[in-house]
Amino acid sequence: MNRFMTFACFILLACHGRAQESDYIVADTVGRNDAFYRAAERLAAHRRGKIVSLDIENLNAFRDALRQQPPRYVAVVIRPEKLDYDLARRFLVMATQLDDDPFVDFSYGFITGATAEEALAFVERGIKAELANREPDLGSIGVWEIARSMEVRGTFPSRNQRIAHLEGRLASPQHLPNEERDTQFIKMFLPKLQGKSVVVFGGHGYPREVVGGPTWHDLAGLKLDSAVALNIACYTGVTETWFEHDKKDRLVRKRKIPMSESFALALLRTGVIGYVSYVCERPAGPELFSDVSALMSEGMSLGEVRRRDYDKIVLGYLGYGANKMELKPIADGQKIEPPKDIAKDILLELGTGGILFGDPALVPFNSNSNGAPVAVKAEYDESKKTLTVATEISAEHLGYFCSEPTATWDGRADEAMKVYTKVSVPTGYISQVAIQRLEIGNAALKSRLVWAVEEDHGQRFIHLKSIFPRPAAFLGAVRAEFRIQLTEDHAKAVFQHAEQDCSGHDRLRIGIRPK
Repeated sequence: MNRFMTFACFILLACHGRAQESDYIVADTVGRNDAFYRAAERLAAHRRGKIVSLDIENLNAFRDALRQQPPRYVAVVIRPEKLDYDLARRFLVMATQLDDDPFVDFSYGFITGATAEEALAFVERGIKAELANREPDLGSIGVWEIARSMEVRGTFPSRNQRIAHLEGRLASPQHLPNEERDTQFIKMFLPKLQGKSVVVFGGHGYPREVVGGPTWHDLAGLKLDSAVALNIACYTGVTETWFEHDKKDRLVRKRKIPMSESFALALLRTGVIGYVSYVCERPAGPELFSDVSALMSEGMSLGEVRRRDYDKIVLGYLGYGANKMELKPIADGQKIEPPKDIAKDILLELGTGGILFGDPALVPFNSNSNGAPVAVKAEYDESKKTLTVATEISAEHLGYFCSEPTATWDGRADEAMKVYTKVSVPTGYISQVAIQRLEIGNAALKSRLVWAVEEDHGQRFIHLKSIFPRPAAFLGAVRAEFRIQLTEDHAKAVFQHAEQDCSGHDRLRIGIRPK
């Protein structure tokens, strides 16, 4: 007897447990006597959540308190001067430690503002926006290697629809006289982003600016009411303290900017309900564009989208042979060691600095069960205790959804791509996982496999990733098929596995069609 479960069913199981009283924690880092505490009270009342004290210097005590009744969502109310890269990393590690599996155990976001009034207004906007059910409408502004800035009207592809996308493509400073920004285009284009429900910023960055693009000063007066913003540029999540890599002296330098000049705080002032950005150098851009799809097409909450990205980082560490993610503290004067592996020592590390500003339970858009660009179908054969998972990504989506900044192929970080998915395990434990097929068009691909099991609120899931070399051209859809052998015997259970990079003389698989 076969039982067939579609991707929509798995996503429903995996992602859409909505916040209830026992599910939602407001982590109070400020105390009752601080004006920021009003934001904690308002959010707790809205979500019927519990306020729990959090000492950011003793995250273990907070972790132990959460273990008694693990939440689905944690909103951290924090003053902006207390949020930095070191805290972001320590909090991420703590968030994986509520149970024995290596993955993040709850969705979380940070609630702050330049003032207590701004933090409270941030919470109020989210509460109001969740009732609006806005239609997806994308706008972006980024710096391109072009000589002349331009406005482009196009679409962002989903699987069964195309979402309107207005792009502002800024000429790179290297192509402009005196290497200055195109301030006229920025001033003309930014107001056109008003009314967009998702806004993406792209380019390199520093705490005050997107280099060659908008600065904190340009955001003054901009109205991005009820929009979700995502920023690919480095350091644009910094609120005051940041850590710069002094590449000349190979040291970490602790810096501060005035909060009045923080790009992040200026953006929160524009009326957004959520903001995803990096408090460090960012590792890669395409992953944030996959977040656009998660928000607009998959109906995920802000925190669920960020949690999925964190889990990809965890899976990246497992792919290098680790049993869990372990991160060292970041400190002023810390020596920067030369990287032995670009993906592991730089891109994976920097991926830990992406953070969400906003309510992690906030769902800004309705779900579209057929909208996810990564199409997934799963079939469970009860008689054989096998789960077969088939995925397909069309050629136009490969650049975003098969990007793999957390692994290498043949020792090269820019040569690796991936197929990733997470599905529910219908019964028992896992004894074996194999890639049955991996192909682009009709051509078989070499691959290696990374997988791990997650236990979450009484359910069991498997994260699957097949890594393959970047093809010379995207001549067709990528299709992958995984076969998972299940068992009721705990003694035969396996909980994670990773094949090493081919530069380490691993076994390579050639994807073949099963007979």
